[in-house]
Amino acid sequence: MMDPLGGFERIRDLYISYLDTAFRVRRPELMQARGDLLRRPGTLTTEPFLEPVLRYQTSDHSLEQLVDDDADANPLAKMSTEGRRAFVELALSGLFAGERSGGKLVRRSLFKPYRHQLDMPARGIKPGRPGIVTSGTGSGKTEAFMLPIFAALAEEATRWPAPDAGYLASSWWGDAAPRSARIGRRNTRAGRRQCGRSCCTR
Repeated sequence: MMDPLGGFERIRDLYISYLDTAFRVRRPELMQARGDLLRRPGTLTTEPFLEPVLRYQTSDHSLEQLVDDDADANPLAKMSTEGRRAFVELALSGLFAGERSGGKLVRRSLFKPYRHQLDMPARGIKPGRPGIVTSGTGSGKTEAFMLPIFAALAEEATRWPAPDAGYLASSWWGDAAPRSARIGRRNTRAGRRQCGRSCCTR
């Protein structure tokens, strides 16, 4: 918000407008007096309290620019190219704002991450180098501590064997379904055999 004082006044006036609508009085001068009273600090609202916060430093690179960057300064330098690509597409699928891309990556970022956010995977994907982020609200701490986890998962996933065709449709639901679901299907099939009707024996 670039106009915090104006935003405060607009929100206050919206509440006063609601009160004028819900509790309308006939005399305009009385409504004006009530509005002046409600705008007085300490009646409906207090004086606005402003806390200045410095802007967080933005990284020099977007996430997708890290895929083909083999420099040592790349926080993903220890990862394979396939792992970097999987990591970037995973991070841009909800953790960071992204959109569909027509290039070699499925998604591209809308904004560059903060510098302290990219410092986390640089430490987190190396053994014995945990990272700690301490910063204010809105600085992206959640994204910062999630990035090393996503990076490790993406790099590991590149070595997983590909599932067989139709695995999710048949094997997963058929073999790994909840026990209650399997029992329900078994009971349904048994009920159809006992019923004997043509509509149930198909």
